[in-house]
Amino acid sequence: MIMNLRIDSPFKNITPEQKMFIMDSHGKITLEAMVERLRGMKPPIVCTVPSLKRFIPRLKEEALLTDLEESADTMEKLAAKAKESKTREGTIEAARQRLFGNAMDTNDLASLQQFFKMMVEEKKQEEMLAIEDRKAKAAEENAKIGWRKLEMQGAQSALKLLPQVRDALMDASVSAEERIARALKCLMEGGGKLLLKESAGA
Repeated sequence: MIMNLRIDSPFKNITPEQKMFIMDSHGKITLEAMVERLRGMKPPIVCTVPSLKRFIPRLKEEALLTDLEESADTMEKLAAKAKESKTREGTIEAARQRLFGNAMDTNDLASLQQFFKMMVEEKKQEEMLAIEDRKAKAAEENAKIGWRKLEMQGAQSALKLLPQVRDALMDASVSAEERIARALKCLMEGGGKLLLKESAGA
């Protein structure tokens, strides 16, 4: 990410090497010394101490955002995946670095600190939702296992009734309609009793 500079800004033609010099030298040498060094570079940057002091936080922010944009694992799709854990961790880390980087340049950190706290709280909520989701999936799987168990018990019950159904269907002393009716009654009544008995003993 490249910052937008006014056409009359003393830093409008700054090179990547000069940016790196400012970042590396900040805190190690005085601003006055940095201003003198910048004037002797090519292209020369003719600036004042106050303008350099205002420029440094913007330069740090640009460097930080550039690093984050190049991090495909955590920030490449921030807008589309704001709720994903890795992206959120990257955002929290970005806020932490901005807090650290700007701590010496400004005391107006209330809004950034509030954002940082909000992201941490949302991460906690996300972790809680993930736990609840795992519990719900486990309960669903247990329900499926229970249902399959009942189906197997039903099939076993039907097998136990086969001799009675066969006798009903083979009874030549009654009509075909009566034989079918007796077989169905045997399945409905006997099957239900067997299933209840096996379910109670499970």
